[in-house]
Amino acid sequence: MATVNPPRGMRDFIPAEKSARDRVLAIIRESYRANGFDEIETPVVEESSRLSAGLGGDNETLAFGILKRGLSTDDIAAATSTDDLVDMGLRYDLTVPLT
Repeated sequence: MATVNPPRGMRDFIPAEKSARDRVLAIIRESYRANGFDEIETPVVEESSRLSAGLGGDNETLAFGILKRGLSTDDIAAATSTDDLVDMGLRYDLTVPLT
């Protein structure tokens, strides 16, 4: 049987790990609620201009770019920078909404 490995930086949670993780997250959520905090959910995809707003640090170096839709091979060959190819990115860190 083939071995399936998730991409680097990603992982699968087997059922026991998922259950334990869910219990810990439930405790954290309840603690936050008990102290007056509300939960929000933010998108994992942002415009690349927001991810590289000149703040430096991990925001800019660890974001994964998403290629623009509809690019032709000629567009890709003519690109002089990643800005020509990318207009959105995946946020690497979803703890930002906690701040």
